Amino acid sequence: MINTSDQASSSASATATTSTIRQPTVISSPLEALQNIVQRKVSGRLTIREADAETVLWRIHTGDGHIHFASCSHGQRERLAYILQRNEPQLAKRLRVETISSDYEFLCQSWQAGILTLPQLRKLLYLLTREALIHIMALPQATLLFERSTGLDPILLSVPLQEALPLSYQVRGWQQLKPHISSPFQRPHLLAREQFARRLEGKLRLARGPDAAQTPLQALDAQLCIYEIASKLDADLLRVASALRDLVQADIIKMEPFTQSNQSQQLTIACIDDSLTIQRKVRLMLEGEGYRVLSLTNPLQALMPLMREKPAVVLMDISMPDLDGYELCRMLKQSSALRQTPIVMLTGRDGLVDRSRARLVGASDYITKPFDAKTLLDVISKLVQTTR
Repeated sequence: MINTSDQASSSASATATTSTIRQPTVISSPLEALQNIVQRKVSGRLTIREADAETVLWRIHTGDGHIHFASCSHGQRERLAYILQRNEPQLAKRLRVETISSDYEFLCQSWQAGILTLPQLRKLLYLLTREALIHIMALPQATLLFERSTGLDPILLSVPLQEALPLSYQVRGWQQLKPHISSPFQRPHLLAREQFARRLEGKLRLARGPDAAQTPLQALDAQLCIYEIASKLDADLLRVASALRDLVQADIIKMEPFTQSNQSQQLTIACIDDSLTIQRKVRLMLEGEGYRVLSLTNPLQALMPLMREKPAVVLMDISMPDLDGYELCRMLKQSSALRQTPIVMLTGRDGLVDRSRARLVGASDYITKPFDAKTLLDVISKLVQTTR
């Protein structure tokens, strides 16, 4: 467990109780503030942001003197994929985390669907919580806000703070990486390819595990965040980050924010089709071109994920059980949140009547199965350009 004496003493934390952090407050020891909340047995959510960084938010859910969960405001898919890869590789193969928007919700749904047992669920929630606390405790200065609402439903984890705290060497390791690396969500950008290959790629090669899916150079070329690189290399996150710090110091790479690649450049394409074969095909065609694919196999449950994710384009099969594509397209066009979203019909029928009917319900285009990657990419590119 972490030794609280290892943490920097705080000038404000002793007084930063729940009565003084209902508004954003800058503090030098998140641990002391958290201990204060736990000792008072206050239920709520503590939001923590590094004082000089606007993008990374961490949240700790507390209640009755215990920790219920800790996570981040973004990058939950990348972080969960890393935790699974390092701790439960067999589960990682069964759980599809590519399209999640909430790690907690995703894991609860996987448990409710019988994919996870309750002990497995609680173990993963605990691992996510403990890993989040590493980065929270490593912050040199943080802005805190406490809200008297846990925001969790259902509550499935309740552990004493001392059991959730990480080991001190993990916290110190991340503290020592600053200012070169401030967050595991940062994305390294390669500046000097020849120098990397000649001098320092070996540092990352040494960090690779036996089940690495990529070489270090491939991982850097893909503009992944550090969580993703560690997953691809089957390596410990801190060890990868330490190797990257050496590359930063040698001016071989520079660190860029998570949002620059993830939010500004990557577009989401939704695919609504009950065929897993089509889903896999679309994913293979689009992910290699930099798109994120939201796979939905049940048309009756598609509306809420679409409204939440706001995809750039929706691909939709016409012939689906329970609700055909024509009716679903009509419904989406009646939604104020989705009526401007381009919809492309996918079908094995290529008759004039079918095309006309698709246009009548609001479809923007029509692709006949089987289709190749060029056809799909050309249609999506055209629609994305016209809606920007």
